[in-house]
Amino acid sequence: MVDKDKRILVTGATGFVGSYICRALLNEGYTNVHALKRTNSSLELLGTDASRISWHECDVLDMLGIDEIVSAGYAAIIHAAAIVSFAPKDDDDMIEANMKGTRYLVDSALKYGVQRFIHISSVSALGKSKSGNIIDEEAEWQDSKYNSPYSISKKAAEMEVWRGHAEGLSVGILNPSIVLGAGNWTKSSVKIFGNMIRGQKLYPPGSNGFVDVRDVARASVLLLSNGIHGKRFVLNGANLSFKSLMEKIADVYQVTPPKYKIRQWMIPISWRLMGLYALLSRRVTVYNKYSVISSSKHWKYDNAQSVKELGISYRNMDDTIQSTADAFLRSREEELDFALLPFD
Repeated sequence: MVDKDKRILVTGATGFVGSYICRALLNEGYTNVHALKRTNSSLELLGTDASRISWHECDVLDMLGIDEIVSAGYAAIIHAAAIVSFAPKDDDDMIEANMKGTRYLVDSALKYGVQRFIHISSVSALGKSKSGNIIDEEAEWQDSKYNSPYSISKKAAEMEVWRGHAEGLSVGILNPSIVLGAGNWTKSSVKIFGNMIRGQKLYPPGSNGFVDVRDVARASVLLLSNGIHGKRFVLNGANLSFKSLMEKIADVYQVTPPKYKIRQWMIPISWRLMGLYALLSRRVTVYNKYSVISSSKHWKYDNAQSVKELGISYRNMDDTIQSTADAFLRSREEELDFALLPFD
């Protein structure tokens, strides 16, 4: 257990998940929260809590900078930083960066006696052997056409964490499914809330797991405060079809939900067309070969271990969708490209 007055270092603190982790720590009474940021990082996702955090300007790929910061002494590190890119040209750099950034943090944590190391991974780092199978913490990684470069990068990062554990570091890994909640509407998985209001006509035929970003943050605090180490936990609030998810969002917006299912024959065409569109428009898209193929399959995740051992109670996904869509509408009226959800 980490005392609430001890120094805690959070990476990725200005991003979607990391910002909620920082807010959750402060909300739970942790008084000595430190975080990394780049010089030009926006603190908008932290709201007024940004001033309650001790900031350090450093990139996780700056090995010497990381070593100097960690040498000051931390009881815990929560590593939520990761590069996420869907552009093929970034694949090799993303894999190397996510692995090396984790390696540098693990090495410094071992060197300076950090008490706890919590790694925010993803269910994409778990094995996917067959569409329809229920995936839990015991799923073994397999080489598969469903493993995107991002998946490979998260798996490589996890291997660094397990290496640290073998060398004596107390670690815990969290594997959230697709994370929903209010954030920057132009980035990450929350882009779906903006896409839906623009009248999306097609829906993927598959299904996946979804989890509220506040539950991911809460799980981080729970893992920090208990004595569990050397284990991973799948974080998943509900398994939903994409059709159902989109219908729920459309219902809040009072718009017509997508009517047309993406057929199997359309899949290889659609990801190529989206890639061409992204290239010509110079816009970032979450639609690529891996995401389109994956969204046509059925992935189901079991959260039983996190409920039993971490003691987490997941928010109702209907409530998450309602509150997030409401937040999107409010931010649209206020001409903001982001919003925050409060903790209960």
